[in-house]
Amino acid sequence: MRLILRILKLLVLLHLCACQNKQSCHSPIYCQGNLLHVVQTAGLYNDSKTFVDMALRNSVNDTLKNFENMMLEHVDEPPTTKDIEKFVGENFVSIGELEEAALKDFKDEPKIIKEIEDPVVRKFA
Repeated sequence: MRLILRILKLLVLLHLCACQNKQSCHSPIYCQGNLLHVVQTAGLYNDSKTFVDMALRNSVNDTLKNFENMMLEHVDEPPTTKDIEKFVGENFVSIGELEEAALKDFKDEPKIIKEIEDPVVRKFA
């Protein structure tokens, strides 16, 4: 058991070292960029997580193009909160609109779990 814990600690440390210099998210919509800044600073939601949890209705490129078009319509003054709400509504799926998926091959208790000898690890699995 101690050996397993040491191996797990080592793996976690290796992962942390490998990830330290990498940006964890590269999305021009959800991680960085003007679109994210405009939506988040508009204060549409009570937290900063709601927007980034929304799914796209269109491709990334189409969504960015739609955002660019909206911003071009507001060259003289920034878009209003209503403008931003409209953009988000037209380009993102609101929370609760995602459909549940029933996976045909999903098993609650696969046979391989019974092969785990350590009861703590088996319970975790």
